[in-house]
Amino acid sequence: MTNHYFRASVLAMLACGFGLGAAQAEPSASVETRDLDLRKSQDVAALYSRIERRAGEVCREAASPWDAGRVPFVKKCTAAAVEGAVARANVGALTALHEAKTRAARVAQNRDE
Repeated sequence: MTNHYFRASVLAMLACGFGLGAAQAEPSASVETRDLDLRKSQDVAALYSRIERRAGEVCREAASPWDAGRVPFVKKCTAAAVEGAVARANVGALTALHEAKTRAARVAQNRDE
């Protein structure tokens, strides 16, 4: 990746039911990549973890602490933000890792049902 920072936008939050006023900016967070070589699988995994962590932080900050639906909102928001960030990064190994993780999560969820 040529940029030292990866912009992880959380526009996908809007699809999860979080409305932003017209005057507000889209919540986003930067994820540092300067120390990563995305040709290495462990560095791709580190980037994925950073994206997940930052997306969760932004979504928790966006959620109202008084909303009874806060936990489901944060889960959906984080998943959508990670999905969007991975798609915008357009890094094949990152996309493959994300697909493997989401597939594993779906299998685990289906077993629990």
